[in-house]
Amino acid sequence: MRRVLSVPPNLDDRAFDALVQGATAASEEGEAGPVLLDARHVRWADPYGMIGLLAIGAHLKAQGRESKLNLPEAPEGVSYLGRMGFLRLVGDSFQVHGEGRGRR
Repeated sequence: MRRVLSVPPNLDDRAFDALVQGATAASEEGEAGPVLLDARHVRWADPYGMIGLLAIGAHLKAQGRESKLNLPEAPEGVSYLGRMGFLRLVGDSFQVHGEGRGRR
């Protein structure tokens, strides 16, 4: 079974709290399958949100959980994450899927 967590279009501190609750619930329920963070609709993320997303991936990895990240479909979303250095680091925590995975 795969757990899917939807990343909101604007990933800031308020939106991130809901994402953490979803990741925590997946851990507490003892699900063994992979976790997919679906960020296809992200257009903007503040530094707190980007670091938090990396922290969720690191946490899942430390638990031995497979985690996947769908990158934003919107070119401006991927471009912004690339300019902020997020795309250089994300591969350490997630299997990355989407058009922007080569833009590191």
